[in-house]
Amino acid sequence: MQMKKIFLMIALFCTVVQGAWAATREYGYPTKTKPSFYTSFGGRSDVVVINTEAELAYVTAHFDEDSGFPVKYDDWSELNYYLNADLDMGTEYSWLPLGRKTYYVTKYTGTFWGNGHTITYKIWDLDEENQALFSYIYPSGKVCDVNVICDISTKRSYTAGIAGENSGTIENCSVTANIVNEDHDFVAGIVGDNYSLGTISGCRVSGTIKGKGLAKYVGGITGFNEGGRSSGIISNCWVSADVSSEHYTAVTSAYVGASPVITVTL
Repeated sequence: MQMKKIFLMIALFCTVVQGAWAATREYGYPTKTKPSFYTSFGGRSDVVVINTEAELAYVTAHFDEDSGFPVKYDDWSELNYYLNADLDMGTEYSWLPLGRKTYYVTKYTGTFWGNGHTITYKIWDLDEENQALFSYIYPSGKVCDVNVICDISTKRSYTAGIAGENSGTIENCSVTANIVNEDHDFVAGIVGDNYSLGTISGCRVSGTIKGKGLAKYVGGITGFNEGGRSSGIISNCWVSADVSSEHYTAVTSAYVGASPVITVTL
């Protein structure tokens, strides 16, 4: 009987520990508050104003849904945003990127004005691609004037401070990064993979960006900049980050640098 009690106590202890561990590794910001829509705010028209962490948590939780606001494109992924305060999403829960849902990604098509404010977030070892502030910025999408402080640990491709993938415009943003990716590709401070329509300008990166194991295409600004007839554009960017990959050797190459496969205009 005594042994059964001991085994039961051990089982309960393991369940509690496992539950606590899961809570710190999965997105679940405890408070979510729907932000307000303004036809005019801060010199911008038709914007959703973000004032608190709870409001940003609401947006990312409903990103692929209809907002109900009186505008032509009213999904949360299509709206324009006005960041009106510095936000710290904390370290207790992993950040869920804007557009990241299990098994699929919702692309951002609006304009996100950071107004010089800072978003601080942490991403734990989530087993999904496109881990960043935004998962994917579409050609019509634009993110500007936002500062990011991020601590990211991933085991999938397309990892960065601002966007996992970009076909739109990212300008005048800064990232202070501690990014570690294990065994996967397209890792950087601003964008994991910058496509042919993508533009990155006036951006700055500092901190540490590291590829572990077989990780390659590791960069300061972007892990890879697509070429072809219409290459992605990177201009007036600055990198002071420590960028490295364990996979980099004279034989494997691994494409590691400030912005692999392209010359950055400084």
